[in-house]
Amino acid sequence: MSESIKLAVGKKGSNRAEDVKIVQNRLNVYVGAKLLGDRKPLVVDGDWKPTVPYIEDFQRLILGKGKPDGTVDPLPGSSMAQLLKDPSPGLLGLIQTHSMVLHNMACGPVGGIAADAWNEALKAMMRFANHPKLERPHLLTIIDFRISRQDERLWVFDLKTQLRILHTWVAHGSGPKDAKGKLINPQGDKPHHFEDGMKYSSLGAFITQGVSLSDLGHLNNKPAMKIIGLEKGINARSQERGVVFHGADYVKPKAVGNSWGCFATPATVNPGLVDKIKNGSFVFAYHNAYRPSV
Repeated sequence: MSESIKLAVGKKGSNRAEDVKIVQNRLNVYVGAKLLGDRKPLVVDGDWKPTVPYIEDFQRLILGKGKPDGTVDPLPGSSMAQLLKDPSPGLLGLIQTHSMVLHNMACGPVGGIAADAWNEALKAMMRFANHPKLERPHLLTIIDFRISRQDERLWVFDLKTQLRILHTWVAHGSGPKDAKGKLINPQGDKPHHFEDGMKYSSLGAFITQGVSLSDLGHLNNKPAMKIIGLEKGINARSQERGVVFHGADYVKPKAVGNSWGCFATPATVNPGLVDKIKNGSFVFAYHNAYRPSV
């Protein structure tokens, strides 16, 4: 394990040059693992100001913080604790995940999902197989947003057994409204615009976090599962936006409405879904418009 810092580094830090260099070196490990988007390695010079955006990306993309503070505190601060860890789950775990993914690619799609959605999801999992929060890589959730919201378009697969374990409905984002309450860019039954904001759905790769009881409006005391968006410029603001998996009364078979960008599923299905895929499984939202961030 690398040496920890003595004083905080970043926006609210003391920014001793020696501490800044330690943080810069550790951030570069994550840059090298391609887990901070298209960031280039930092110059290890003790200058804290250019380091802050890297810290914020680390907090969003690795820790899943909705409001990055751009500061790394000394141990036991969560940012420093994770920075000191290697990003990979270990060589054996990485080999096992890659082998499992390649085997499923070779065998082809199961459960009625389209081959291109299946393959893009598996390729994305390969890219992020070294993410430290991917603790349950055998579970893969895929949403194919090319399919109408009135049809089942969310799948959950167990890659170890190559079985579909769930197939259900899921809403997509509505997009924003104008001052008169009219949708500016109506999405209809099939979404055509994707964005990391403005109540739209986001595409790309995510990792699930834990489940908690929501305190938001119609979701009050209902299970909601947070996710980490892994792709900068595509879905990395998921936590900041409050994007979660939650149940909704407006998601019913053949009668599905729109969310504000959340993965809303039937109220009767959501508790079992989030309990199954919580805590470190992989989620991939697909459409022909998707372009990988790295």
